[in-house]
Amino acid sequence: MDIQIGYGDEIKAVGNKIEGYLVRFGSADLDGEYFDAGTDFGRPMKTGDEIPLNLYYHHGLDERVGKREVGTGTVTVDDVGLWYSGVLAESD
Repeated sequence: MDIQIGYGDEIKAVGNKIEGYLVRFGSADLDGEYFDAGTDFGRPMKTGDEIPLNLYYHHGLDERVGKREVGTGTVTVDDVGLWYSGVLAESD
């Protein structure tokens, strides 16, 4: 499997709290695909929605951690994109 790394927005961490944009509308991903408010992310989403979403280290691809969740949070849809706000599990 090839892993691509893209540099863009940062996810900020203060203590065990993290937040940042998962997706910015109008910007391209590593494959050159663009996202907007009408993109199908696998479930209905509209501005103002708050959707629970578990947090996984390195997309669950790390051999040691695996697909075990390392925290919980929510995705909030706004005019800019999908904002994630979460908390890392203290035990991890």
